[in-house]
Amino acid sequence: MTVDALYEAVTASKGGDPLAPVTVVTPSTYSAVAARRALALAARGQARGGVANVACTTLDLLVAQLGAPSLWRRGLRSVAPAVEIEVVRQVAAGGPEAWRRLASHPRTLVALQGAFSDLRRLTPPALEALARQPVRGAEVAALLVAVRSHLHQRGLADALDLRQAALEALSEGLPMPDELGAVVLYALPPLSPGDAAFLDALALRVPCVAVDGPDPPPADERWVCSDPEQEVRTAVRQVVAGMEAGVPLWRHALLHPPGPAYPRLIHQELDAAGIPSNGPERRRLDGTG
Repeated sequence: MTVDALYEAVTASKGGDPLAPVTVVTPSTYSAVAARRALALAARGQARGGVANVACTTLDLLVAQLGAPSLWRRGLRSVAPAVEIEVVRQVAAGGPEAWRRLASHPRTLVALQGAFSDLRRLTPPALEALARQPVRGAEVAALLVAVRSHLHQRGLADALDLRQAALEALSEGLPMPDELGAVVLYALPPLSPGDAAFLDALALRVPCVAVDGPDPPPADERWVCSDPEQEVRTAVRQVVAGMEAGVPLWRHALLHPPGPAYPRLIHQELDAAGIPSNGPERRRLDGTG
C-alpha cells in the first residue's frame, strides 16, 4: 500500500535513529496533513514503532524555508499576497489600454494571479524570453516581468525570487537547516523545469527519495444530462443515496465547473433536499447588508 511505502521510506531515511529529522514533501497543505495522519495510523495499525521528528510540508514552503535567508541577505523580503495584488493592479493600470480597462475589476486580478502562479514555474530567463515573443499570452508574461521589476524596486520579492534564492543557497553550499534532515518526496505531480531544477540541486545536498502516490480512482458512473439543472439534481440524488447507504455526509463532495451558476444551483438543490452544506458563498459582501 502507498501509506506503507511512505512509512517505510520515512523510517529508512532515519538510518536507525528514531529521532533523526525527516521532511516529507507533499503536493498541497491538505495532503501534508493527510500524510502526517496516515503515518501515525500506519504505525499504530501495524503495531510498529511510531514516527517522531517528521515534518510534512509542500514544495513551495520548502523553497521558502531555504530561500528566505538568502533573500534577506540581499535586502529583499517576501511580498504579502494582498500587497502583490495591489502591485498588479497598479502596474496593469499604468500599462497598455487593454490592461487599463481591466485593472479595476476584481476578477481580472484573481485571473492574473492564477496565470502568474503558472508562469512562476518557469526560470527568470525563460519568463523574460516568453514576454518578448509575438505569441498569444506573451502580454501576460510581460505584465509579470513588469510586476517583478516594480517589487524589486521596493525591496520585495515574489515566489520566483524565492526559488532562485533557494537554488543559490543550495549551489553555494550554504548550511542546511538542522531540522530539514532527509527528504521524502511523496506523490508529487509532474514538475515544472524550475521545480525540477530545485529538487535536483537539493538531492546533491541531502538524501532524497521519491514515493509514488496512489493511482487516481476511475470514474465509476457517468450520466448524460440535458442542462446544468439536471446535472445538479442528479448529483444531489447521489448524495442522498449515499447517506441512505450509511456514508456520512462529511464524506461527500460536489465538484463543479467554474462560474457562478453551479454554486447557486447546488445550494438551491441541497436546501430543497434539507441537506446542510459548506461551500462558496453565493452573495457578494455588498449584498449582505
